[in-house]
Amino acid sequence: MSAFRSMYLGLILIATGWINFAVTQAAAADTSQYFDVGTTIDGVYLLDPATYAVAQPGPDLEPTAEGWAPITLMDLDRGLSGRHFLIRFSATNTSPEPRSFVFAHDLAFLDTMDVRMVSTTGETRTRTISNSEPFSSRPVSFPGLAYRSTVAPGEVQDFTLRIGMDTTRRMNIGIKLWDSDSFEFYEAIHQLKFSSISIVLGTMSVLWLIFSIIMKQKSFAYYSGYLFFLSLSMFIFYGFAYQFVFPDYPWIQKLGFQGPVLAAMSCALMFSTSYLSLTDHAPWAHRANVSAAALLAIGAVYGIFGGSLQVTVPLLMASLFVPLWLWFCSLLIIRRIRSLSVLLFCAAWGTMGLTAAVLALHIAFKFLPNDWTSTSNYDAITIASLVEVSILTVSVALSIRLLQRERDTANVAATVDPLTGLLNRRGFQQTVDAILQIPAQGRWSLALLDLDHFKVINDTFGHGAGDQVLVDFAELLRDSRQEQDMVCRMGGEEFAILFDASSCTDALAHCERLRARFADNPTIVDDQVIHHRVSIGLASHDCTVAGAISLDLMLRQADEALYRAKRSGRNRVVQSEEDDLPKPDVVLELRLGAKSKEATIEKV
Repeated sequence: MSAFRSMYLGLILIATGWINFAVTQAAAADTSQYFDVGTTIDGVYLLDPATYAVAQPGPDLEPTAEGWAPITLMDLDRGLSGRHFLIRFSATNTSPEPRSFVFAHDLAFLDTMDVRMVSTTGETRTRTISNSEPFSSRPVSFPGLAYRSTVAPGEVQDFTLRIGMDTTRRMNIGIKLWDSDSFEFYEAIHQLKFSSISIVLGTMSVLWLIFSIIMKQKSFAYYSGYLFFLSLSMFIFYGFAYQFVFPDYPWIQKLGFQGPVLAAMSCALMFSTSYLSLTDHAPWAHRANVSAAALLAIGAVYGIFGGSLQVTVPLLMASLFVPLWLWFCSLLIIRRIRSLSVLLFCAAWGTMGLTAAVLALHIAFKFLPNDWTSTSNYDAITIASLVEVSILTVSVALSIRLLQRERDTANVAATVDPLTGLLNRRGFQQTVDAILQIPAQGRWSLALLDLDHFKVINDTFGHGAGDQVLVDFAELLRDSRQEQDMVCRMGGEEFAILFDASSCTDALAHCERLRARFADNPTIVDDQVIHHRVSIGLASHDCTVAGAISLDLMLRQADEALYRAKRSGRNRVVQSEEDDLPKPDVVLELRLGAKSKEATIEKV
């Protein structure tokens, strides 16, 4: 039963194909149809049955002996060509009022358009429009070549166009017809859509350049370059650079978009090399990327400075495989680095690479729907570029977050003691110095705590037990601290606490409680009871009265007090004395006539 269904389906498809072919041939044979500009015409392609074209025009806008052939959507794309083509069509106005219409080539890179119009009123007009003339002198203000005509009621105008490229480039013969109102709306939307895309990409390139400077990451600089040249190539390709930036210098526009595209692909290769760390994970891919990037960079400079299209165009076609290659590289790396940023990187280049590959196969084999034109190709590439950039931006943002997290981890590792989790001397210095330099911040006390006979504990119970004693002591200090207190392991068995106390008596009592708790709570390791003691030196400073003070100064005072605690028998708290305080400077004023000099002498 399924075989019969397949046979019926095949017969239906064959019959449909023959019917479409017969209708097409009948329409092509009817040359009496006209485009009616008396109605709304909104971007209609000049196609059969009213339109015909010839591949090799003769002189004076006449066809060669081969004659006219009908245009179909499949015939719009003429591939790489340096030839010119003739197109003819007729327009009539069935409305009671004069109607104006516009026909325009759907790309901004057509080099020439020769127009000849013959009217039933006997009027004949000719006009040559070229990309070599200043933008202000064009008959229609539009990035592509366009022409405007007005048809009187009942008038028929027969047009013959000669369009083509001056050099071998990608060519299509797509001419669209609009009434004037529809064209003005289309022109505004066209400008808004593609100029906005270019501006957004350009703005993103500036932002990522700033990020690259702040984060000191060259991969972000390459990404910024990729966005910038991609934005520039779109701005030139769609003709907006010619229209808005240098309208009176058409030779700049004629340099083409090939150079910026090659530069964008070169930056993409270097960005991927750095972003994926190919030097470490795939050295052979790194070497290939650097070599290809250098070649494309040379081609970009050559193209930007007006190099031959016979060189830049083939190089441009080869560069379209770069996204597919980068997708392949990311597939290799994702097996080694399983992260969301690399996965998104892979998805971004896969989107762009597969789109380019599908379009390349379509150009070769014409397998997309019949209404798919060259303009559709460029629109698809533009959309794929936007999707790719959006995904890449998320990927790079995630990598920034990961990089910042790694830097934060490194900063923590540099300022935190790994055994106890307390601040180390460096972190303590950075945090406490900032606090002590602020005047009127209350009365601060600094305690230096040194575990008594710690070497004996290590020698008797082992270093693992000694580490456990340090961890228990750190936990005791952490549990006893208030919110604003700073606790630090200075190194070895020495710790420090900066805390706020209302008086020297309160500070002394706080340290005494710490000493007693540590002595009363021995550490138990493998059923072994380890008794321990601690000596504490205490220094206090009232910032509200004496002003700011440095940490080093308070450390010297507390260290002297700790030294006295050890000399006097250990396991005790000793408050710094007046002799431990810094000696005030003596200022001598020497008066010599009207002049005076100051000399500062520090007593030791």
